Amino acid sequence: MTKKQQRKADELASSTDESLRNFRIVKIFGAEDFEVRKFRDLNNRLFKLFMARRLARFASSPIMEVIGSVAVAVVLVVGGYLVIGTEDSAPMLDPASFLIYLVALSRFYTPMRKLSRLNINWQTARVSAYRILEMLSIEPTVREAANPKPVEGLKEAIEFRNVSFTYGEKRILNNVSLRLERGRTVALVGQSGAGKTTLANLLPRLFDPVEGRILLDGTDLRELDLKGLRKLFGVVTQETVLFNDTVAANIAYAAPAVDEQRLIAAAKAAYAHDFILELDGGLGYKTIIGQAGQQLSGGQRQRLAIARALYFDPEILIFDEATSSLDVESERFVQRAIDNLLANRTALLIAHRLTTIRHADTILVMRDGEIVERGSHEELLGAEGEYHRLFRLALEGDKTAAIPLE
Repeated sequence: MTKKQQRKADELASSTDESLRNFRIVKIFGAEDFEVRKFRDLNNRLFKLFMARRLARFASSPIMEVIGSVAVAVVLVVGGYLVIGTEDSAPMLDPASFLIYLVALSRFYTPMRKLSRLNINWQTARVSAYRILEMLSIEPTVREAANPKPVEGLKEAIEFRNVSFTYGEKRILNNVSLRLERGRTVALVGQSGAGKTTLANLLPRLFDPVEGRILLDGTDLRELDLKGLRKLFGVVTQETVLFNDTVAANIAYAAPAVDEQRLIAAAKAAYAHDFILELDGGLGYKTIIGQAGQQLSGGQRQRLAIARALYFDPEILIFDEATSSLDVESERFVQRAIDNLLANRTALLIAHRLTTIRHADTILVMRDGEIVERGSHEELLGAEGEYHRLFRLALEGDKTAAIPLE
């Protein structure tokens, strides 16, 4: 019962957090009554479990009182019989001994009452311990080698050799091979679900391939120091992740100390400096941006994420739909910053908006987990294959994503 209670409490907390976090959608769809009903339903289920536990706890005390009273009555009757005796037999117990026995029994009664509550407390502790042990027993899917090799940076290239990856039974990547050379930019394009983000996640070893190898200057990533490997990368994801802290703390996330000059340079490069200075009546970099950056617009959040990646000056940049949340004007500014930053820097770009990848050294077109085309923007347009089709769809569906043919 306690295990069910804790699970229902988790469900209630999760549902409440979702409703409050996504209040805009709730209001737009007029779903306030639906969310209230859902909350009441979950809360009532939890309330019933709490009441069942309380009843069991409260019932244990009267039961013990009755048992204790009956036991005392039996002791008094039997003890009195032994002290007084009968016509046919002499007393078998003197009054002083019987009194000592009663005092000892009264001392023993209170601990026995407390023991009656032990089972309920034990059940609660057992379930809590079980849940903690359940979390601690989860084995990491990515393991570091027993004697990892130090990472000395990227000197030549990162290479995918016949890499495949699956989520459960579903095959996401199938026999992918590519080479990301130092100082070059490789772009991945393709429809949603083609495997682009999964491929990017394999680089910092968020997952390991089920088949094939990924090599850094000829060394398998699984043989390298994991922390050193991940320090090579700066990542800007499609879903912007920010923390309920100051602007400065978000840009210099996890840095031992904040370098103010470096902070401002990163913000300016991401075209974020001007709007940061205007935040919260001029509080600027000391502004608390709220949970998940809710005090900022979508474009502002994305530019802060880009500034964070630039602050640490990584050797390899991964942009996963880095401009997807920007309006046309913001995208133009950020794209200029990205173009400047990509000069002589190794980068992997993932994009639906083809404006972001036009000048990439190599464009890889993915479909159903495989690379079906590769080449420059002009070469792929001239081939009139999958890239040409995606390009035409972009022109027809989103004029802001159009790029001239010349």
